Amino acid sequence: MKIAVIGAGAIGGILAVRLARSGQEVTAIEQGAQLAAIRSKGLTLIHPDATEEVAKGLRAVGTCAEAGPQDIVFLSVKAYQIEALAPQMRSLFHDNTMVVTTQNGLPWWYFQNLNGPYRNHRLKGGDPSGIIEANIETRRIIGCVVYPAGAIVSPGVVKHLEGDRFPVGELDGTEQIGKSIPAQFQFDR
Repeated sequence: MKIAVIGAGAIGGILAVRLARSGQEVTAIEQGAQLAAIRSKGLTLIHPDATEEVAKGLRAVGTCAEAGPQDIVFLSVKAYQIEALAPQMRSLFHDNTMVVTTQNGLPWWYFQNLNGPYRNHRLKGGDPSGIIEANIETRRIIGCVVYPAGAIVSPGVVKHLEGDRFPVGELDGTEQIGKSIPAQFQFDR
């Protein structure tokens, strides 16, 4: 399975290292010093107990186009960065690519496919121009609640501060965790 993590900072870095160390084919899409560090020495994850894991085989690229089509894309950048990034993400998609969003707060897709009076209502504060919705189809989105907290210690080094859960699910509630996410994504050390 080909997995891209857009934004291998605090949360994206935790995901990228754990997925790569579980044997998945992971591509980190990053910029600047973080990209250079991952390319030269891999991505290091420092756990709350001070143990470390290093993902040395992690592929690191600077653009979505360089990454090419993926099976799963973890969108792990800040919410305000998504609008500029969304059109570039099209190069990551094949017919069945899923996008797992890991932003804090209410995302642009919150009411999409939700049963009730606000079904398919677009949160304009999260996507005022509609660019995100036009480029990341709702059918691709897997919702995610991010419990962990982390920080970038230095380029190529991420510290996991606390929390372990990343509950995921379909926007309309039809799939439950464990049914749509393969068992190999468990992060037990």
